[in-house]
Amino acid sequence: MNDVLFLRGLLIGCSIAAVVGPIGLLCMQRTFHKGYLYGLVTGLGAATADGLYRCIAGFGLTIIMNFLVSQQRWIHLVGGLFLKRLWRLLQDTSLPHMHRLIIAA
Repeated sequence: MNDVLFLRGLLIGCSIAAVVGPIGLLCMQRTFHKGYLYGLVTGLGAATADGLYRCIAGFGLTIIMNFLVSQQRWIHLVGGLFLKRLWRLLQDTSLPHMHRLIIAA
């Protein structure tokens, strides 16, 4: 009984986890109409394209991260000045709309 339940759960889990997007449907269509080799090649092509896009995104984020780390001092300076100005605006109770914002917070 436990083995049958396990196999049913495995089958249901795999069917739910299967990606049925446009590329998955294209792979299935080519498999059904032209054979498993065409479906396999379509799936490998889609996986290669996904991997390429992931590499581009990863290396792009690495470049952006390295730039931000190299400009860290300026980012801290500008952020600190912004926070200081914001604090002074919040401390100025002569502005009626700011007083309402402080009370609402």
